Amino acid sequence: MKNLIKFLMVAGLLCLPAISQAQVPRVVISEVGWAGSSVNISDEWLELTNLSSATVDLTGWSIAGAATGGVALSLPAGSQILPKSTYLISNYDHQDEKSALAVASHFTTSSLSLSNSGLGLVLKNAAGTGIDSAGDGGAPMAGGIEEYGEGDDAGERSVSMVRLAAGLNGATPAAWINATQSFGFDTATADLGTPGILNLVIPDESELEEEIDESTTLFINEIVSDPVEGQEEFIEIYNPGDTAVNLSGWSVQDASAKSTLLPESELAAHSYYVIWSPRGILNNGGDQIELMNPDGAVIDYLEYGTPDVPAVHDPNALAKNPDGQFVPTGTPTPGAANIISAERDPEPVVEPEPEPEPDSNPETDDTSLLINEIVSDPVEGQQEFIELYNAGRQAVNLAGWSVRDAALKVTLLPEAELAASSYYVIWSPRGILNNGGDTVELLDPDGRLVDSLIYGTEAIPAVADPNALARDPNGQFVPTGTSTPGAANIINAEADAPAPAATVQDEPPETPAEPAPATESETQTQIPETENDPAPVAYTLVLSEIYANTLGDDATEEFIEIQNTGLESIDLQGIMLEDEGGKQYLQTDFYRLAAGAYYALPRTLTKITLNNDGDLIRLFAPDNSLLDEQTYAKANQGQSFARRELAWAWTSQVTPNEPNRFSTNEVYAQPAQPTVAAAPASASSSRVSVSANAVRRVSLAEAKLLSDNARISLTGIVSVEPEILGKQIMYISDQQSGIQIYKYDSQFPELSVGDEVQIVGTMSTSHGERRVKITADGSISLIGSATEPSAISISPAAFTDAYVGRLVAITGTVLSRSGSLVLLESNEQEVQLRLASLTDIEPSIFESGASVSVTGILTSYDGTFRLSPRSASDIQVLKSPVADQEAAALAGKIEAENNQQGWGTFLAVITLLTIGGLALRQLIHRMKRLYADRRPLSASAQKAG
Repeated sequence: MKNLIKFLMVAGLLCLPAISQAQVPRVVISEVGWAGSSVNISDEWLELTNLSSATVDLTGWSIAGAATGGVALSLPAGSQILPKSTYLISNYDHQDEKSALAVASHFTTSSLSLSNSGLGLVLKNAAGTGIDSAGDGGAPMAGGIEEYGEGDDAGERSVSMVRLAAGLNGATPAAWINATQSFGFDTATADLGTPGILNLVIPDESELEEEIDESTTLFINEIVSDPVEGQEEFIEIYNPGDTAVNLSGWSVQDASAKSTLLPESELAAHSYYVIWSPRGILNNGGDQIELMNPDGAVIDYLEYGTPDVPAVHDPNALAKNPDGQFVPTGTPTPGAANIISAERDPEPVVEPEPEPEPDSNPETDDTSLLINEIVSDPVEGQQEFIELYNAGRQAVNLAGWSVRDAALKVTLLPEAELAASSYYVIWSPRGILNNGGDTVELLDPDGRLVDSLIYGTEAIPAVADPNALARDPNGQFVPTGTSTPGAANIINAEADAPAPAATVQDEPPETPAEPAPATESETQTQIPETENDPAPVAYTLVLSEIYANTLGDDATEEFIEIQNTGLESIDLQGIMLEDEGGKQYLQTDFYRLAAGAYYALPRTLTKITLNNDGDLIRLFAPDNSLLDEQTYAKANQGQSFARRELAWAWTSQVTPNEPNRFSTNEVYAQPAQPTVAAAPASASSSRVSVSANAVRRVSLAEAKLLSDNARISLTGIVSVEPEILGKQIMYISDQQSGIQIYKYDSQFPELSVGDEVQIVGTMSTSHGERRVKITADGSISLIGSATEPSAISISPAAFTDAYVGRLVAITGTVLSRSGSLVLLESNEQEVQLRLASLTDIEPSIFESGASVSVTGILTSYDGTFRLSPRSASDIQVLKSPVADQEAAALAGKIEAENNQQGWGTFLAVITLLTIGGLALRQLIHRMKRLYADRRPLSASAQKAG
C-alpha cells in the first residue's frame, strides 16, 4: 500500500504542467565614450544597463565591433549586472593616470577599441543572439570633441554618446544624443557624460522583450557580393537548431538600411535559405549585413571589407568556417554546406551568341531593342514582367524608351545603358498585363513603334501560371514552361499550374472554368472592364524632409524624402520631383510605399542638386497633377528642413526613411503648403479626398486600423491617468474604443480621470497592442472635463482586439496568484489580471477560491488578453474563502451534533427493546411454570372422577 502511494505521488509530479518561460532581463547599450577623454584619446569606455528587476549573468556575452580591429569583445566569465544597474567597460582603470574616470569599471581591458568613423556595436548573449545595437557602422551618431568656454577658460572636452530611450532602435540616430551632464569623472575634467551612472528611464516590466528561444536562432552563413557575370548576389541563412523556424517577419538589412523580408515559410532544422538579389545591392568593396528577427532584434551581423573580413571578388564567396569565422572561399555553395577552398581568379568571359533577330526588327543599332519574353500570370508571390533584349552590336541608352499596353498605360525605362547582347527586365509594368490577352508595344524616345506583341490570339495564345511567352530562335513567340528573366530563353513544354495550398474547409472549392482565349477584337473590348483597368489611385503623398547642406559630401548625402500619408500603400512608379530650375526626376521603377511610410530619394538617384542658399521642390503624380511643393531659405549645415505636423522646421536630427524628429529648442520655421492631393476625375464619388498633410484626424477605433508610423490627431477621455499602470503610459477612451498613449520620457502634464484631451502622435505597436507614441510636450492638449468612461460587462469569451484599451468589468473566482499576475475563472474562461506596481492594490486580497468583481483596462500582450485594475476601488471581494471555511465548520458542527443526537436515540431504542425483550422472556417463563404446575392437578381430578 505504501509503495502504491509513493508511485501515485511521483506520477502526479510528472504530470504537472511545465513552468512557462519567464521574461528575461533586458540589457541595452546605454552610453558610449568613443572619443576618449580630455586626458587621453584612448581613454574609451562604454556602458550597459540592465532594465529588468533580475540579475543578468553576462558569462559568454560579447559586443561585436568593440575590440581592436573591429572584432567582438568577449565579456569575462562570472560577470554579472545587477537589477536596474549599469555595467561599465573601460580601456584604463579609474586609478590609471591616463584615465579621467572617477568610478571603478566592472571590466577593464586594453582590447576595448571604439571606432571614430565606423561605429557599429552589437550586444550578443551567450547563445550568440543579438540583443541590442549602437550605431550602424558609419560615423558615430552622437558624441565627439567640442570646444567650450571663452578666453583663458576656453578648451576642448570629450562628449559621450548617450541613449535617449531604451525602446528606440540603437542602430538609428534617433536613439542617441550628446551628453549634457558630467558625473563619474575626476573633478579636474570638463568632459560630459555619466559613466556607470543609471540615467535611462526604466520601462514597465511588461515592455521588456522576452527571451529569444535559442532553438529559433538563425545566422548568416555565406554571401556573394560580386557574382559571376549573369548570376546574382546572395545571402545564405542557416538554421542550426533542432526545430523548424517560421521565417515570416525575419529580414536582412544592409548598411544603407535597405531591408529584404523573408517569406512566410518554414526553414527546417539544419537547413539553408538563400536570399537571391537582396534589396540595396551588396557593395563589392565592403558592406554590413544584419539579420533581424520579427521583433527587430539583431540576431547576427556581418561587416566585410575590413582587415579582419576582407571583401572578395568574382567568383569567390565569404563563408563561415567551422570556427564560426567568415573567410574567403573559391567554392560558393548556395543552399548547401560551406566548402572552404582557396580563392580563384575570375574566369574569362565568353560572350554569348546573340539570338537571331526577327525579320521585323530594324537593323540599325539605335533601334536594336526587342521584346524577348513576358509573364502575364506570375506564380503567386512573384511579379509580372516584360523582358527586353539588345540584339545589336552596341550599347543602347534606355532613357526615353517606354513600353505600353492596350490600355495605353506607359512604363518609362530608366536612364541607363543596356550593353549589347544583354537583357533588361521591367518588373510589374504599369497597367497590369491581362491574363487572357493584351498588347505590349516597345516605343523609342521619339515615340516610334519598334516592336510589339499581341497575345491571347489563335496565333499566340495566352499562357497561365507558371508559364511564359518567349521568343524562339526563329523570332516567334511560343509558350515555355521555364521563364528566364534576365537570361537567354529556354523553350520547353508548358508546365502544369502548381496545386493550391491545402486548406481546411468543409467542402472542396469549385474549380472555375478556364476562360477561352480572347481574340484580338475581344481583347480590345475588354479593356474598359474594372478587372483590366483598376480604379484611379488617390496619391496621398507629401514632401517630408529636404537635406541640402550636409556635414559630408553633398553629392552623395543630399536627399529629398516623401511620405505616404494615406491608409493604403501606393506604387511610386511614375511620380516626379522637380526643383526650381526645372531639373526633374521620374521614378521609373516599381516601388510600393506602405501607408504612413517614408521614402528618401538621394541625389545620386535623382540627379537633383539642392541649392544651399534656397530652393523649391515640387512633387507630381503620374498624371502630372501637383501633389505638394515646398520652398526653403538658406540651409543650415548639418540640418534638414522637415515637416513638423502642420509646419516645417530645421532640425539637426536628420532621419532619412524614418519619422522626422526635432529637439526641444528647434522651433517651427514656416507653415506647410496647403496642397491637397485630389482624386482623379474618374474616381468613385464615394472616395474621400485625403489631405496631403501628414497628420490625420481620426477616431480611436480608426487609429487602431492604421499602420505603424501613421501620424494622427484624436480626442478622448482619460480613463487611466499617467503613472498608474506604468510610468510611460496612460489610456484614453470614447464610447466605442480605447487606446494606450505612450511617452518615453514619462513627462506627462497633470491629468485626471474624466479629462477630455487631444492627442497628436504616431501609431505604433508594442507586443501586439496598438498605441499612440507622443514625443513633444505639446502633444497633449486639455480640452475640458467630461463624464468618466463607464465599464462594459462582457464575458472573457468575447474579448477581442476591438475591446483593448477599454474599461471592462468581469466577475470570477480566483484560481491562483503568482507575483503581480492573478488567474481568474469567469464564465468557464480563464482570465489574467495584471496588478501594476504603481497602484494601491494589495495582492493578498486575491485568495485562492475567492469570488471577486474586477474593473480594469483590457490590455493585450503577445496575443494574451489581460485585465489591469487601476486601484483598490476597482476590486470588490464578493465572497472570501475564509467565510466559506467558517460556514463549512459550522455546518460540520451541526451535522456532528445531529449525528450525536441520532446515535443517542438509536441506543435508547435498542436499550428499551432489550429491556422489553428480557421482561417478555421472564413473563413467558413464569407462564410456562404456572401452566406446568396446574396441569398435574387437572389430571388427578379427572382420575378421581
